[in-house]
Amino acid sequence: MAPPSSDTHRLVSTYLQALTTRDIPALMTCFADRVDWGVPGARDLASWLGPRQQRAEIQQFFELLFAHTAPVDAQLEHLLVAGPVAIVTGTFASTLRQTGRLFTSPFFLLLTVAQGKIVRYRLLEDTHALVVALT
Repeated sequence: MAPPSSDTHRLVSTYLQALTTRDIPALMTCFADRVDWGVPGARDLASWLGPRQQRAEIQQFFELLFAHTAPVDAQLEHLLVAGPVAIVTGTFASTLRQTGRLFTSPFFLLLTVAQGKIVRYRLLEDTHALVVALT
């Protein structure tokens, strides 16, 4: 049975708050043991990118992301929820520690929830701008 939209909205709000504060333990409580995870991009330049499945791999994503970026700004534009699915859109800006350059991008996040945990995660961002900022 699919979770009610209110449960999905609550979990996604918890996830976004933990992301804002970079609270890895709180972030990890949002995810199932196995997640269909996809964040495409040039993994050879940005080690946090790529597919993942296990909780340890997802934790590593956040550890690498937070180690290599410093947040500058984030704006949430839309949070749409229909049953177990949430779509989040907005923009963000981060300084890339490796180069000191600013990376600004729109983002699109698709989440699917089952049994109170995120089981599918897709993040799309301007990967070309990321490559430019990293080189």
